[in-house]
Amino acid sequence: MGKTKELSKDVRDKIVDLHKAGMGYKTIGKQLGEKETTVGAIIRKWTKHKMTINRPWSGAPRKISPHGVSMIMRKVRDQPRTTREELVNDLKAAGTTVTKKTIVSPTTLGIRRKPSGELSMTPREDVPKCPPLGQRGEL
Repeated sequence: MGKTKELSKDVRDKIVDLHKAGMGYKTIGKQLGEKETTVGAIIRKWTKHKMTINRPWSGAPRKISPHGVSMIMRKVRDQPRTTREELVNDLKAAGTTVTKKTIVSPTTLGIRRKPSGELSMTPREDVPKCPPLGQRGEL
């Protein structure tokens, strides 16, 4: 199912005003030409948050942009012995300030070394996950 067009603020406010006047979801939807579920979602949002505008995404923003990640991947692929400190300095030169802890290891990014010694890029979904501590064969 594709993303639908966002309703304007005027339509959202009109839905809330009609709800305050005592009209039901179905009658509001018929009057404005919107689906009953859309009207209900807008009214529930207004009841809970007292606003009808769309809220921003939850969660913290990414520390490294997709451009920065591709820059890291390219540098590690071209120069496998690149240190995290060099990557931090490159990102700093590009305008992104991060610590060494933020830079993940190349294996996490999907870069693997073949038995012949050359590097290969593994698709993200094929990167194997580490087994839990008790299953690693440790003594």
